Amino acid sequence: AEIEYGAAATLGGDYDTTRLRVMGGYDFGSVTGIASIGGSRFDEGADSYTGYNFGLGVQAPITNALELRGEVIQDVMSDGGTDATTTRLGAIYSF
Repeated sequence: AEIEYGAAATLGGDYDTTRLRVMGGYDFGSVTGIASIGGSRFDEGADSYTGYNFGLGVQAPITNALELRGEVIQDVMSDGGTDATTTRLGAIYSF
């Protein structure tokens, strides 16, 4: 499971995002395929919108301690908010 909070990059940004996702993966050898599903909330000033999200991605090891992840996440807002597609690149470091 993963919880994520994304703040608008500027003070006058569109909205803040909160996601709660359940993730699963399948090892294809050199990369791991990732799928996720969960709930989304967009906070836009005094208004907030809720919905669900789903995503697909891949994760690949670079070293024994470092992995890179790329994902596409689709947010579907069920109560009047704007649907959004997000691409994410991330690094996972193991201590």
